[in-house]
Amino acid sequence: MIKAGGRIIRREIQTHIMSITNKEELPEEWKESITVPIYKKGDNIDYSNYRGISRLPNTYQILSNILLSMLTAYVEEIIGDHKFRRKISTAGHILCIRQIFVTQRESVHQLFIDFTNAYD
Repeated sequence: MIKAGGRIIRREIQTHIMSITNKEELPEEWKESITVPIYKKGDNIDYSNYRGISRLPNTYQILSNILLSMLTAYVEEIIGDHKFRRKISTAGHILCIRQIFVTQRESVHQLFIDFTNAYD
């Protein structure tokens, strides 16, 4: 729809997003979503075989992607190379963690969260 609308639609979306940015407040209709159950696999009677998809306005998704790209660049700059990232091997990080455990005399606290199945 946005591609088909051409320059006029893109300009209206840009104006709408700039208005939201200036007000620093989301529109009320963006604060609610409709969750639709999507069947994954297995027994279709078992609710655990479904995942919820939230239907949100396209302009909300555009703004979210803009913010994500801005924040990702900011985080990359702050954290640098010392993190686990998409499509980057974890072997080097695991070796560094092992060396920290071996060399540290104080207790070391770590937290690992596996988001692999979080959105399935």
